Formats: sequence, C-alpha cells, structure tokens
Amino acid sequence: MTEVIFAALVLVAILCLLDLRLGMVLTLMAGFLQDPLRKMVPDAPVYYSALVILFAAATLVGGMQSGALRRFNTMAGWESRLKGPVLLFVACVILQSFLTIVYTGSFALAGIGLLVYLSPFPALLLGYSFASDPGRLRVFFWLYVAISAAMVSGVYLTWLGVDWEILQSVGEPLIVYSLETGEPLALPSGFMRTPEVAAWHAASGACIALMLALSGRRTSSVLLNVALTFFFIGAVMLTGRRKFLLEIAMFLPVFWWLMWRFRMATGRILYLVFALALAGLVVVITGIAESNTRQAFQAPVVRGDDRTNEIMQRLSNVTVGAVPYIIAVNGFLGSGAGTGSGGAQYYGGGDDIVGGAAEGGLGKILAEIGVPGLLIFFWLGFRLAIQVWRMLALAAQGPPGVARLPMGIAAFLASNVVVFAGAHQVYSDPFILLLLGISIGFILAAPRLVETGQVPQWIPPQAGVRGRSRGFAP
Repeated sequence: MTEVIFAALVLVAILCLLDLRLGMVLTLMAGFLQDPLRKMVPDAPVYYSALVILFAAATLVGGMQSGALRRFNTMAGWESRLKGPVLLFVACVILQSFLTIVYTGSFALAGIGLLVYLSPFPALLLGYSFASDPGRLRVFFWLYVAISAAMVSGVYLTWLGVDWEILQSVGEPLIVYSLETGEPLALPSGFMRTPEVAAWHAASGACIALMLALSGRRTSSVLLNVALTFFFIGAVMLTGRRKFLLEIAMFLPVFWWLMWRFRMATGRILYLVFALALAGLVVVITGIAESNTRQAFQAPVVRGDDRTNEIMQRLSNVTVGAVPYIIAVNGFLGSGAGTGSGGAQYYGGGDDIVGGAAEGGLGKILAEIGVPGLLIFFWLGFRLAIQVWRMLALAAQGPPGVARLPMGIAAFLASNVVVFAGAHQVYSDPFILLLLGISIGFILAAPRLVETGQVPQWIPPQAGVRGRSRGFAP
C-alpha cells in the first residue's frame, strides 16, 4: 500500500513539474485528498498533512524552468510598497527559527515556523502567475467548491449514522455534550482530519460559492451556488465549530461594501447581499445556529446570556487582553517561530512553551516572534492592504463580472483575518496557508485580469473611409 502511494505521489509531482496550470489543479486536489489518505495509512503519520507542499514546490520549480512563473518584481507596487516589509519579515522569521533551535534544540519546530510564516509567499507567486485571465480563476474556484462539497459531505454522512473509518477524526475526537441529556458527542470531521479543518473549508466554500454566484450571469449557475452555500452552512453548523459562521457573516457585508464603494453591482444585487449579510450577522449574534442541529449541544465552556458581549469579551481576551500574559511567559523577543503553531505539540511545543493565553492569531505571533516580529507583521499587513485596495480600484475599471472576482477574494481574505484574530489553530494547516497565499496573488494580478477580461467593443464605420465597414477595439 505504501509503495503504491509513493509511486502515485512521484507521478503527480512529475506532472506538476511539466505545466504550471496543471500543477495548480493537482496541488488543489492533493490538498484535499491528503487528509483521507492519511486516515488510510497505519498510524496516520502527521507528515501526510503536509504533502501538498511537495506538489506546490514542484509546480513552483516547473514554472521557473519553463518561464511560466513570474517574478515578484513584475508585480505592481512590489518595489515601492511590498519589497521592504516582505524582506524584513522573512529575515525576522529566519532569525526566530534559528532561535527556536537554540531555545528548544528542535529542528522540527523550526521547520514548522518556516513553513507557517513563509509558505504564503511562494503561494502568492503561484497565484499571481496562474491568474492570466478571469476564466482560469473561475475554473479554479469552481473546482475548489466542487471538491470541498464532496469532502464536507462526509459531515452529513456521519450525522446520518454512517460509520466508516475514513469519516473518523485523526487523533482524539473533539467532544461536546448534549444540552438535553449530557451525553458526550464526537463532532464530525467528514473526510477531513478534524472538525476544525472541515468547518474552515465548509465556510470558505460558502464564501466562494456566493462570490461565483454574484460574479456570474447565468441564472442556473446562480441558483446552484446559492444551494451550495446553504449546503456548506449546514456542514459548518454540524461540525459544531461556530466561529467559522463568523467567516461567512463577515464575508457578506465586506463584499457588499466593496461592490457599493466601487459601484460594481445594481441596486437589486446590493439589496440582496445586504439582506443576506444582515441575516448572517443575526445568526452569529443570537446564536441561532448553535441550537437544534441534530441534537442540541454545547462546548464545555461558560457562555453568557448576552451573545454580543460574549463575542466581544472573547475577542478582547485573545487579543489585547492577552498581551501582558503572553509577554510575561514568552519574553519581549518571543519563544521562537513554530513553538506555538499547529502541529508543534507533536514535537514538544504548543501550550507547554507559549502558554494557554496565545490562543488568538495575533497572540500566537506575539508569543513566537515577539514584539518586534508582531510590529513587522502589522507593517507588512498595512502595506499589503494598501496595494490590495489599489488593485481593487484598478479592477473596478474593468467589466463588473471581472471586477467582482478580486473584490470577492478580498472579502474572503478579510473575513479570515477576523477569524484568525480569534483562533489561530487551523491557520497552521499547510493547505489553508497555500490557499490564502494564492488568493492574495490572484488579487495582485488584477491588471492582467482587467486587460484580458475586456470585451471587444464595436466601432461604427468611419464615413469616407473605403474598405472599412466595421471594426473592433479591445
């Protein structure tokens, strides 16, 4: 069995070397399939969850050899805005990874740090090189939605009583307790390795399906994407990971605001998205989505009566409120890159080093690479946000169907920033990191999307010019 899997992996890696477009598709498929593959292998080796890095690296190398991979300096704004903070952040991460080895003696933790912090940058370059026209992006996102729907369908199968081994979570199952009977319930993960990963892909599938629905023109396509959105939302609810409903709830108002700001939608579409966004926020704030799934259940934590205050209190506890404790435990310079990231617990890291207060994403960055690293991260994020805004303004000059794609991607990324601030665990997943980096690359490719997405306009014949009865202009 292992020999067959190894031969298949080598074959797929070779195919990734041959063509960047094919490599991107195969990398996407491998990212989803690595989890069920891990479940099929005895002892479920942890390195199977990082196989997608192999195919992304092969695609990157193949693109460099063929000339299909574009360079960073071809990006608009690279030299003026992005190069400085990116290089400084990379240098900071490399230094902190070296400190991880000094502090812990673990090369594995240092490797995790390099992977988590630096993998989005080559992924960004892959996304930027791949996005040569809007059609490619739509195919890529359609493929993501289709495979994601197939993978999270396992969540529904579990709740329907299907007891396949491939539907079990890797490691210890995540347990919640019934409100009615107190009975322990194992949250479903579907074909993914944990409920957390399944919920992220379900929430992301819902956001992307909505983006495709609002950027498409066919009524049948819109109806299909709306149906898929409800399918994904149901899967998020059944996983019990309520925080990912916030991703969907945040995506809609941000997308609505961007379309309104750049005048990329009719009044009817704006009203529809606004109504959906309002409904999503009501679901998150009132907690409707937490009751009456298949059975009423709750996580074993204390919850207040005021839902809005609870959300704000939790966000404060894992961001600003946690800063003094994190610095006290990890010091001004941090404990080293990778010491608190997902997967670090297998190599002596995790809460034992960084402490339990570093649950939020910003707290995790502060705990690992310290105050200087967090400040550099903020600087990089600010510069990147400025460049993304400029790319959206440029995309708004193109056809609405093309412009809505980068705007939807920007809303998707913004919603993930909010979720990341509250909990970082799932954002150490290599596949998720690659997808986020690729998405940023898609937005930075907006100039090419606008150029290739322009519809030729008919030019009326000029009077007195013989031999020219009609023409077209790009």
